[in-house]
Amino acid sequence: MDLTVIATGGTIDCVDEDGVLRPATSDLTPYLGRHELIRPFTILSENAGFVHYIKLAKIICALKSRSVIVTHGSDTLPYTAAALGFCLAGTDKTVVITAADKPLGDPSSNAYANLEASARVAGSGAGGVYVAYARRGCEADVYYGVRMNEARDFDGEYSAPAGSLYASDGGRTVYGKPLAGKPLPPVFAPVAAYRFMPEMICPVSCGPVLIMGSHSGTASERQLYELSERCGSVWLCGGTGGLVYASKAALKGKIKFLDNIAWPAAYIKATLLFGGFPREKAEKMMTENLAGEFFC
Repeated sequence: MDLTVIATGGTIDCVDEDGVLRPATSDLTPYLGRHELIRPFTILSENAGFVHYIKLAKIICALKSRSVIVTHGSDTLPYTAAALGFCLAGTDKTVVITAADKPLGDPSSNAYANLEASARVAGSGAGGVYVAYARRGCEADVYYGVRMNEARDFDGEYSAPAGSLYASDGGRTVYGKPLAGKPLPPVFAPVAAYRFMPEMICPVSCGPVLIMGSHSGTASERQLYELSERCGSVWLCGGTGGLVYASKAALKGKIKFLDNIAWPAAYIKATLLFGGFPREKAEKMMTENLAGEFFC
């Protein structure tokens, strides 16, 4: 397999220095065999942002190799995955992003399972952007880049919205197929984004506002109404098909609903659309399934 590894840092690449984990430069050859290695930056993923997404997308587009593994930190992994999922939609390259719960040198790290699954999927020729990550004591699950929830608080477990995994068992049991779509230009713009909490305070914004609702996809009627009066373009995310609560029905026509999409994908999609297109077109495209991000 002609494999390129893009190492960006994160826990998988860290060393422990007096109890502090710091990004380093690990040798992945014993785990992945011979490969081309690119290190565009070495950071902890909480420090990643738009400039890093753009750099990664440009590097991957320019590669001759069709099998690519990106090593990354776990904290913002779903956001980088979503960014690459949208910017590389429809690619014939197989791009697998992975991370680890502990440094590669730790025998209890899930890095070994993650790298093994990454190599298997990268060599499959499936095409598209994926994430390989193992739950504790399990083989890695494989996620679509644009269908991945944030890690669960405290234990760092990932999930796919509505269980929409691409594959399990380290990529051996495949449930889905590559997602179709056309790439979005890697042009990002800041978007105001907040999680719903009772009596939350949102600063005044003249741009679009995304609100991550409760697990029922709802948020305070009053707060959303006041926000729509100030900002105009307000999107409530986090809902799924099923019951429509009165609090949501009352806001029809005042705010917009973005259901059946993971929060990282919703946020990254908004930053790309409002960064690369006029506002009216961006608002229309927000509801379109551009890269398979809507899971049902």
